[in-house]
Amino acid sequence: MIRRPPRSTQSRSSAASDVYKRQGYEYAFLGISADPQYSLWDKPYELPRTSVPDGFRGGKFHSLLAGSQDLLDRLLNQERYYKTLMLKSILYLTPKLNHYKFRQLNLLGKQYFIDILSGYNETEIQDNNLRSVNELRIDKNKFSHDKRVRQFLRKYHNNYDFILVPFEKKFLTLIVYAKILKIFSKKRFCLITHNHPLPKSGFGNEITAFIAYNLLYDKVIFYTENSCQWAISERLIPAKKAFWANNTIDEKEIIVHKKDRQNPLSPPRLLMIGRLLEYRWIDRLMDYYSELKKNVPTIELHVIGDGPEKYKIEEAQKRISDIHYHGMLIDEMGIAPIFNEVDFVFIPCYSGLSINHSFAYGKPYIT
Repeated sequence: MIRRPPRSTQSRSSAASDVYKRQGYEYAFLGISADPQYSLWDKPYELPRTSVPDGFRGGKFHSLLAGSQDLLDRLLNQERYYKTLMLKSILYLTPKLNHYKFRQLNLLGKQYFIDILSGYNETEIQDNNLRSVNELRIDKNKFSHDKRVRQFLRKYHNNYDFILVPFEKKFLTLIVYAKILKIFSKKRFCLITHNHPLPKSGFGNEITAFIAYNLLYDKVIFYTENSCQWAISERLIPAKKAFWANNTIDEKEIIVHKKDRQNPLSPPRLLMIGRLLEYRWIDRLMDYYSELKKNVPTIELHVIGDGPEKYKIEEAQKRISDIHYHGMLIDEMGIAPIFNEVDFVFIPCYSGLSINHSFAYGKPYIT
């Protein structure tokens, strides 16, 4: 009988100390070490920024197909020069590009060519180290079945050393399609993923994972060392195909904006940060806060995030003046002033990277 893997909360909690170690994201099999202290751009062979065609950084995918001149083809032709540097190219497919993942990829982009194709971007794309970020602007559930994603893969798969397709049941058809392209490809790219050992929900997760890891993917990068070891021990994946890279945060911007609160507990302030989804238990958050108000009348609740449960926060705001809803904040410049002025971070449900985020600011975490 296959046991369930360790909860991501526990794994991420143990990984939270990485915030202070300042270690890079390690992808050993790629030869990648995206340590902020090291970058190939510091070498003599520097890519002139002017060589990147205007309008391509942060450009939209439809412009690639509809434009009279294919911008991506122009960029890929430049790789002849960079072959001398042994730079590898990576295509990252994602239905939703969030700011945590963007920052991680941005660090890797200092050393490798990275193109992103997303269903939609949850973060604003400004100056970055990535070669391109292309947005379809479609619902994430339609990403796997959108014909433009397949057109992109069919046209450009030979130009990449690695193609990352997320492992989720709803993306199985896309994973199979990428595998078929690999079989008939002139250049055998490496099909990879970066995820938890099992899908989040549904039946037959162990069987699905076993088939995907053994028959479809070439290599799998797990979010934590514990989950990697668990998948190997449960024989979901051969050890030679399993790797891990902590799904943590980049604290460099936090260090710049972090400040100690001048008047702690005056008034006491709680912060809830994260996507406002059903499993975040927003109702319980309001119940807990109401009980706290009975004993600590001046306590404030601050909320950062967006999602379908947002209306519950807005309704509570009408009843309680000490609830402050800040909406979705992505850049650390906007998040830091709020983090700096709260006393505790309180997440009443499943915890994740908010643990790392809180520890980076030196804030106690309650869950």
